[in-house]
Amino acid sequence: MPETRPEENGTQQDEQEPEDIRNELFQQRQRELGGIFREALKSGDQRKKIQVYIEWTKDRLKRDFGIEELSNIEGVHLRNIIEETMPQAEKEQQLIAEEKMWRMLWFDVAEEAAVRWLYQLYGIHEKDIPKVYILEDKNTGEKFIYQSAEKGDFEKKREELEDLGHSVWYEIKIPEDFKEYVRRLREKAHHDA
Repeated sequence: MPETRPEENGTQQDEQEPEDIRNELFQQRQRELGGIFREALKSGDQRKKIQVYIEWTKDRLKRDFGIEELSNIEGVHLRNIIEETMPQAEKEQQLIAEEKMWRMLWFDVAEEAAVRWLYQLYGIHEKDIPKVYILEDKNTGEKFIYQSAEKGDFEKKREELEDLGHSVWYEIKIPEDFKEYVRRLREKAHHDA
């Protein structure tokens, strides 16, 4: 059963303000990197495209898993993963441009690289990453929180609210205890190396 939390008189807003600022800064950086990426596409600068994908992936690792800095070995692995995944992404981008593929099915290099990086370096498979699904009914302010095992319930509730004509917002987060687990795994790997 999901938890529900109606908005309270400003308290929740005050608690979320730093997160809102972080999200705004994250989005600003994504737009800046997008501009650099578009320049790289126009010029055909493969090195610049790779570097932008690396930055996007590092941002995702930071936001989703709390990974601030990569060691040299981790950075090399990330670069190799991106170089492996880029051809598939470029092929799919071409199919989208030719209208032979729907954009929503597009391969996200940063997301894929982050997942592969966790698996290849630390043995963490994507299906084993716990997620918290937060759904907010913008009409009523009511929030619904679902755990990984309740993803189907989350999808059902989202569809239910949309069918009622309600405006919905949702976010998928990685629990803090899992981020701590990843931090300890990395620490142990670097200590044992």
